[in-house]
Amino acid sequence: MCRIALISFALLCLEHVPRMSVALDFNDGAQATCIPEHLQLDEYTPRHPSFHIPQDSKILRLGHGKLPGNSWLQRLPCHDTKLDSVASVLEEGRRKWRSPPHSSLCCFPKQLPAKQNCFRSVFDDRIDLTKEQDPEVSEEDRQDYLLHQMKHILTSEFGIQAESIHGTSGRRQLVSRCPSCFGRGSWHVDYHESNMFLFSAILYLGEMSEEHSPERLHGGWTLFANVGHLETSDKAVKVSENGTVELFDGVLIAPKRGRLVLFTGGSENLHSAGPVEAGTRASYQVWFSCNCSEAGS
Repeated sequence: MCRIALISFALLCLEHVPRMSVALDFNDGAQATCIPEHLQLDEYTPRHPSFHIPQDSKILRLGHGKLPGNSWLQRLPCHDTKLDSVASVLEEGRRKWRSPPHSSLCCFPKQLPAKQNCFRSVFDDRIDLTKEQDPEVSEEDRQDYLLHQMKHILTSEFGIQAESIHGTSGRRQLVSRCPSCFGRGSWHVDYHESNMFLFSAILYLGEMSEEHSPERLHGGWTLFANVGHLETSDKAVKVSENGTVELFDGVLIAPKRGRLVLFTGGSENLHSAGPVEAGTRASYQVWFSCNCSEAGS
């Protein structure tokens, strides 16, 4: 499907299906998907004093509802140069750039033109959490089991050779309400932080039981800013000197249990963990690096 057809379809969605958003994927198998309203709004409005979504923002919310086909994919042009629009958001101490560009490394998928090889994606109900709930399974075995599944999805969905990447030891994370834990310092680019973070995976494990957190989880979404790719302007996110964040153009992903978020680690995926405003969010994070000796480079 050509780009003109996609844009026409998008306009049709917006004109004839009120209050729906459109996900566009400009690749060889391009599709335009209307996302139903209940996936967008999902009863989530930020209550954190330092996080604002202006009324006229262009935000795609992937909520707790069922995704069409249990998945969502957005192809992105890879960032192979340093962008001031990204550097201006990052706090002092955060790396602004890393060379060589991530898309030039040996394990990066090459089946598409270079400018379409980066991505962000969501997969629901693809990870088996049976061992995660089994008290007789060791933590090491749980991590290995989850890592194996994440790697399989990454390689099978994006044409990456399994022998060319290596998964880091995962990090289990519990995040509770913390008013001071969100702001400029929370925005980052994974590959800039470490050359081991070429591909990133976040698996949501849900909210903790009442003995850990008596409040229901509110917030804790993952935030992506559409900074400087496609036709988007570089005004996707604004962070003031006092740390207040305004998100004008981006994607918000709800921490639904069993949901896997996979994305490339370059600045095309400038992101932040959203503030947890009540309850406790549980997640498991893994990063994948190139194993260039095995990839033949």
